[in-house]
Amino acid sequence: MIQLPAPGSDFGPCSEPCAHDYCAAVRSAAEQVCFFCGQRIGFGAPFFRGEIAPGVTITAHAGLCVARFPETDKRPNSKG
Repeated sequence: MIQLPAPGSDFGPCSEPCAHDYCAAVRSAAEQVCFFCGQRIGFGAPFFRGEIAPGVTITAHAGLCVARFPETDKRPNSKG
């Protein structure tokens, strides 16, 4: 499970626009869209990113989005 730190927080991207590669990467990850609900992942929300089939990687919010579709949950010890 991954959780992106909020801008301006410890380990988060800068709170103002900048040219740091790290900040750009974190902001880009936050803009990824959840496979299940279609909303952006955002900052501070736990999420999963993984391959569900060879060459097919998805990003999904943890919790309700993954719980709605347990057959797609490929984590070890999952019921799916």
